[in-house]
Amino acid sequence: MREIKFRAWDKRNKKMVKVMRLWFPMEEEEKTVNPEIEYWEDNNDESYDIETFILMQYTGLKDKNGVEIYEGDIIKWYFTRYPSARKQKRIDEVKFIMGAFVPDVWRNQEYEVIGNIYEKEDK
Repeated sequence: MREIKFRAWDKRNKKMVKVMRLWFPMEEEEKTVNPEIEYWEDNNDESYDIETFILMQYTGLKDKNGVEIYEGDIIKWYFTRYPSARKQKRIDEVKFIMGAFVPDVWRNQEYEVIGNIYEKEDK
């Protein structure tokens, strides 16, 4: 069974944060649930409205360098149609669509995380 965890893009501060806890407190009077996110940084242990973050789920896998692969990551990989064909370089965003991560990160051991859709990294 894969580990279930998330990271989040903090829209206010324009930075990626590690999610420590997602919780869903219920407002008794209104019978509604207001999801909140909690992360720990700079000795600040507070909860925030989920609307200020974009959640990204961990795929349960790591790239060839041991980097965890999350949805929203930009990955570089090599594609071949048949074993004797020349490899072609591809760059794709990891997405969670209809219950599966795309591209199919389970089938290729040559994936490398080169950034994500929110932060710019050059590799």
